[in-house]
Amino acid sequence: FGVMKGSTKRTSKREDPEESDRKIRQTVAWWNRYGELQQQIHYDSVKEPLTRISSRQAMQLLNSLEDKKDRLVNPTGWIRAECQRLGGGEDRELDTKIRRTIGWINHQKVLKEPLQYVKVASALAQVEPQAAGRILHDLCEKAHAIKDPIGYIVTAVRRQLGEEKPVLDQKVKSTISWWNRYGNLRAAIDYHEVL
Repeated sequence: FGVMKGSTKRTSKREDPEESDRKIRQTVAWWNRYGELQQQIHYDSVKEPLTRISSRQAMQLLNSLEDKKDRLVNPTGWIRAECQRLGGGEDRELDTKIRRTIGWINHQKVLKEPLQYVKVASALAQVEPQAAGRILHDLCEKAHAIKDPIGYIVTAVRRQLGEEKPVLDQKVKSTISWWNRYGNLRAAIDYHEVL
């Protein structure tokens, strides 16, 4: 009898991937229907990162939305970032693409200093792969005017997630305008780069 009890406990601790997926899917559906989130959670975008962490961690993470739902503009991005932080959000395909693109950017020497993968990977992992690629493409296009590429990427990710709404007060706008007119600058200051 004691052996059966022990074996029952051991098998109950195993995670059934199908059961875990079902619980995650149902919880995400519940949040989308009743959670009063600012945006819906895109299940297809969070499924893979959530399955890379334990089902217990995944459920704790989803349940922690309760305390954050009023502040989270993009719960999908937040979930992906939390999975990354917990060690399960690494998307190998996206990771490979980001590494290759950064390697290409560094090889082309379009930036004043080489871009360091470790400093931007977690930020770029918060957005969809297409958005991450677009951010890196824009970085290359504007490379001559960007003084802080890492800051540019982090800010672009925040904008993509809707976490930062760029606003310049009138005094800053006037100062930039003055410098553009009378400052004898090599290139005009781009308002969007200052944000």
